[in-house]
Amino acid sequence: MKRKDWVKVYLSDEQKRLLRRIAESLGIGESEVLRQAFMEYEKSISLITEKAHGKNLGKLCFSLFLQDNGCN
Repeated sequence: MKRKDWVKVYLSDEQKRLLRRIAESLGIGESEVLRQAFMEYEKSISLITEKAHGKNLGKLCFSLFLQDNGCN
């Protein structure tokens, strides 16, 4: 198995409650929820970047588990 690095993430109380609830409902750990969310986000950015024909989209808003798939 590949070695995993440590990353410190600061979450608001509401984000932490949501993360805990998602992890419990999926039966996986909180770290795994974050890893999966990160990979899904990376996939969506790759698709957006391809559609934008190389335009810089670095200022996209990233927020985990937005219900409306928009930016806050």
